[in-house]
Amino acid sequence: VSNVIVSGSLQPNDTNRGCSLSTLVTTITALDYPVPMTPLVSASNDVTTLVCSTRVPSAERSQHHSSQVSTTGDIDYLKRYLLPTFGTMQLAAIDHMSVRRWVAGLTKRGLAPATVVKAAQIMAKIMRMAVDAGRLVTNPCDRVPLPRIERTTMRFLTPADVAALADVIEPRYRALVLCSAYGGFRIGELVGLRCERVDRTQGTIDVVEAITEVSGTLIAGPPKTR
Repeated sequence: VSNVIVSGSLQPNDTNRGCSLSTLVTTITALDYPVPMTPLVSASNDVTTLVCSTRVPSAERSQHHSSQVSTTGDIDYLKRYLLPTFGTMQLAAIDHMSVRRWVAGLTKRGLAPATVVKAAQIMAKIMRMAVDAGRLVTNPCDRVPLPRIERTTMRFLTPADVAALADVIEPRYRALVLCSAYGGFRIGELVGLRCERVDRTQGTIDVVEAITEVSGTLIAGPPKTR
């Protein structure tokens, strides 16, 4: 939704200051996508024009894959975490304390701090668009305390660990383990690898595609770096 909202267009409308969050989100339909996007679903809460298909022309995939994945993921956050609480509320009723209670509720549910922070960031962007459109005077998300994202210590496998894992894993995944450990591939790049990209004669692997799962859908696109 962050990408959708930034690309959208809202005009101030004094007669609609009392609209709900769902109505506000639905209003953001003038999306500045470089390639055509087709509505994929018609959901409740008036979120009908935000979820777009992932069928992008192959020549355009490299340019738009990352933003497309991000947009789909943000819409999933919107429908899962924002609309159940704020979807039917009038914008004027969404104040600082209601946002604080919502954030606290997400944390109390046991959601990871990173999940809570991302949901709050999406909410803040929606509210910022409402302020820019003249539908709110201030952003109720400003200065709302968010949970701290703690850095976890990464565990690195030794060559012996890698060999042990490769020996006990299902045989068809042995190459995946070894390529991941010694080739530095991301999991999406490994899943997107094709046989014709492996040159055994030269001992090279050409990484040109990655697979990303978003809301249960596998999306093929270019890797993050070449």
